[in-house]
Amino acid sequence: MARAAARTEADLEKLVGWKCLKGVGGLLAHLHEHHDCPNRKLHYDQYAALLLFYFFNATVASLRDLRRLTDFEKFRRKLGVERTSLGSLSEASQVFDGELLRGVFEELAGTAAAADAPARPAGMPGGLDLVAADSSIIEALPRMVWALWLRKEHNGVRLHLDFDILKGIPVAAEVTTGRTGEKARLRKRLEKGRLYVYDRGFADYGLFQAVLDAGLKAVVPAPFVYLLDMEVILEPAMDGRTVTVTVPRRIESSADQALIQNEIKQFYALEGRYPESLEELVEWRGEPLPQTPRGYVYSYDAATGELLVVPEG
Repeated sequence: MARAAARTEADLEKLVGWKCLKGVGGLLAHLHEHHDCPNRKLHYDQYAALLLFYFFNATVASLRDLRRLTDFEKFRRKLGVERTSLGSLSEASQVFDGELLRGVFEELAGTAAAADAPARPAGMPGGLDLVAADSSIIEALPRMVWALWLRKEHNGVRLHLDFDILKGIPVAAEVTTGRTGEKARLRKRLEKGRLYVYDRGFADYGLFQAVLDAGLKAVVPAPFVYLLDMEVILEPAMDGRTVTVTVPRRIESSADQALIQNEIKQFYALEGRYPESLEELVEWRGEPLPQTPRGYVYSYDAATGELLVVPEG
């Protein structure tokens, strides 16, 4: 196993990220006095700088390696930190409020842009941001009990990410348990002045209505339109939000139905049986079922696991 701990000050020259972190110090300065204590030499801004340095250097493999670096006077001077103990580093994640870092990242995102970002499409208003929203499951360590996802041997966290396509940078991020619903979290992150783009996993009438109610715009994912067997007309003008939807008298299948049916199959694969009710499925998936079209309801057969969308009444 590779070791990255610098054993001499000469080894520090092999580490990277110094120039990038030099410009971040001013953004972290306001964190210095947060949850301060006379007995603690490690301050929040220093802790944040150490963590950022850790992510720049893959050879720094642990908190122990990071702590060892603070023994070198040259490292402390260049990074602006003090010598710290392993205990202080270990408890820091519980002492300091991670939410305070959100403003730092948002400020950085507001001034950054990728050099190879795509050009703004002709006719798209300058004040409208094109944002892609998605989430991904990341495998978590077994000791991260809070990250329990499917069963006791499946731990995972979900990264929810909003990515500004025209700037080429992330503009919002959130880490939750793996079972947290991505559509529910996106509703809470909606911001004015954005055109949201999302895939079929976000196909939900309730979410789409929430976007429109907030005075926002959204690109409806193509599978959502096709699987719904609906005639959908979107006004081409970028400054309008007119959406006309014609629903046929009978819906044979929908994107929501297909997604839920797949989750029922996952439930069966893990539990060896189908959910006894839709209520049990909701508890298992960690979020309510997607809203059905007006006048339609879900019909579920617990014996076969078959889910249908049928007319109400």
